[in-house]
Amino acid sequence: MTIDKEITDLAIITWGEKKQLQMVREECLELAMAIGKYLERNDPYNPENLNNLRSEVADVNIMIQQANFIVGEEDVQVFIDQKLSRLKERINRKQF
Repeated sequence: MTIDKEITDLAIITWGEKKQLQMVREECLELAMAIGKYLERNDPYNPENLNNLRSEVADVNIMIQQANFIVGEEDVQVFIDQKLSRLKERINRKQF
């Protein structure tokens, strides 16, 4: 997945960190709603719900790029590494 960092950085410069963090929240809520709709109305013959879900996932990915920049990518990576390590341990405990 490639997100143009120059564009996301320009968005932060243009609208400011607070506004962009508010947009992260809004896009995450829209994604949650799209997931709910997809799970409730999953119809393989009607791709509208799947495409809406894909669109919201794209929006959240773009906004997460901005959130990473705002709060510090390196600091976020520390948490990602810890959480992935914990997830791996949980997966290993579930394997027979």
